[in-house]
Amino acid sequence: MEGGSIASNYLNQFFDVFKQGTAQTQQRMMKQVADRQAQAADSMQTNIEMMRARVQAGQIDLYA
Repeated sequence: MEGGSIASNYLNQFFDVFKQGTAQTQQRMMKQVADRQAQAADSMQTNIEMMRARVQAGQIDLYA
Protein backbone atom coordinates (compact mmCIF):
# COMPACT_ATOMS: atom_id res chain seq x y z
CA MET A 1 0.00 0.00 0.00
CA GLU A 2 3.09 2.21 0.00
CA GLY A 3 2.46 3.24 -3.62
CA GLY A 4 -1.07 4.33 -2.73
CA SER A 5 0.08 6.55 0.10
CA ILE A 6 2.67 8.21 -2.16
CA ALA A 7 -0.01 8.90 -4.77
CA SER A 8 -2.36 10.14 -2.08
CA ASN A 9 0.36 12.40 -0.71
CA TYR A 10 1.00 13.93 -4.13
CA LEU A 11 -2.72 14.39 -4.69
CA ASN A 12 -3.11 16.15 -1.34
CA GLN A 13 -0.17 18.43 -2.16
CA PHE A 14 -1.69 19.21 -5.55
CA PHE A 15 -5.03 20.17 -4.00
CA ASP A 16 -3.28 22.33 -1.38
CA VAL A 17 -1.48 24.22 -4.14
CA PHE A 18 -4.71 24.47 -6.14
CA LYS A 19 -6.65 25.86 -3.15
CA GLN A 20 -3.86 28.36 -2.42
CA GLY A 21 -3.83 29.51 -6.05
CA THR A 22 -7.61 29.84 -6.09
CA ALA A 23 -7.55 31.94 -2.92
CA GLN A 24 -4.83 34.20 -4.33
CA THR A 25 -6.79 34.61 -7.57
CA GLN A 26 -9.92 35.55 -5.63
CA GLN A 27 -7.97 38.10 -3.58
CA ARG A 28 -6.46 39.59 -6.74
CA MET A 29 -9.88 39.82 -8.41
CA MET A 30 -11.43 41.42 -5.33
CA LYS A 31 -8.62 43.99 -5.24
CA GLN A 32 -9.17 44.79 -8.94
CA VAL A 33 -12.90 45.30 -8.31
CA ALA A 34 -12.17 47.54 -5.32
CA ASP A 35 -9.66 49.55 -7.37
CA ARG A 36 -12.19 50.01 -10.18
CA GLN A 37 -14.86 51.10 -7.70
CA ALA A 38 -12.45 53.62 -6.18
CA GLN A 39 -11.60 54.97 -9.65
CA ALA A 40 -15.29 55.28 -10.51
CA ALA A 41 -15.96 57.12 -7.24
CA ASP A 42 -13.05 59.49 -7.93
CA SER A 43 -14.34 60.12 -11.44
CA MET A 44 -17.86 60.84 -10.17
CA GLN A 45 -16.50 63.17 -7.50
CA THR A 46 -14.45 65.02 -10.13
CA ASN A 47 -17.52 65.39 -12.36
CA ILE A 48 -19.59 66.70 -9.45
CA GLU A 49 -16.89 69.23 -8.53
CA MET A 50 -16.59 70.40 -12.15
CA MET A 51 -20.39 70.80 -12.39
CA ARG A 52 -20.50 72.70 -9.08
CA ALA A 53 -17.76 75.05 -10.28
CA ARG A 54 -19.62 75.72 -13.54
CA VAL A 55 -22.89 76.41 -11.69
CA GLN A 56 -21.14 78.75 -9.26
CA ALA A 57 -19.43 80.55 -12.15
CA GLY A 58 -22.82 81.11 -13.75
CA GLN A 59 -22.00 79.00 -16.79
CA ILE A 60 -24.97 76.71 -16.12
CA ASP A 61 -28.42 77.98 -15.16
CA LEU A 62 -30.20 75.15 -13.37
CA TYR A 63 -33.58 76.91 -13.66
CA ALA A 64 -33.47 77.80 -17.36
